[in-house]
Amino acid sequence: MEYLCQGELRKKITNKTKVSIAAIRHLAVELLCGLQFLHSKGVVHRDLKPENILIDKKGHVKIADFGLAATNVIGNNKVTLECGTSGYIAPEVYDDGLYNRMADYFSLGVILFEVAFKYHPFYDGKNDKRMKRCITQDEPRYPEEADPDLLDLLAKVSSDTVPVGQEK
Repeated sequence: MEYLCQGELRKKITNKTKVSIAAIRHLAVELLCGLQFLHSKGVVHRDLKPENILIDKKGHVKIADFGLAATNVIGNNKVTLECGTSGYIAPEVYDDGLYNRMADYFSLGVILFEVAFKYHPFYDGKNDKRMKRCITQDEPRYPEEADPDLLDLLAKVSSDTVPVGQEK
């Protein structure tokens, strides 16, 4: 296994240095390619979060920790076990517990939001029990000064989150 010297993506979030839109796009493309590969093999990660994304010396990312991954999720197959890390679990997992690979894209949108704005789009840091309600009922808390290009990028990634049964 190669050494990923830049460690977890969480470092880029806790480091308050602003990340450029170009760097966020690069991160989005690499993660989308990784998810696309996994999904083409019938794998749904189910625990995508900054701690499970590692960065090498060239800035390339690797998705890690497949302990909760579901396999053989091909075509219209669905997954029913509610699992993952609070704050990154897609609304459809909470709502009816029936989901597919699209749940990973919700997690990706949350991660990119955190990298861009340095805070979680739903979580206020005070009450973990509110997280489920916030994710299923609230809109993300965008900063007023958010760059329109960045908001567009986040919307495009999030638009991949289609309710189960309505995939294209």
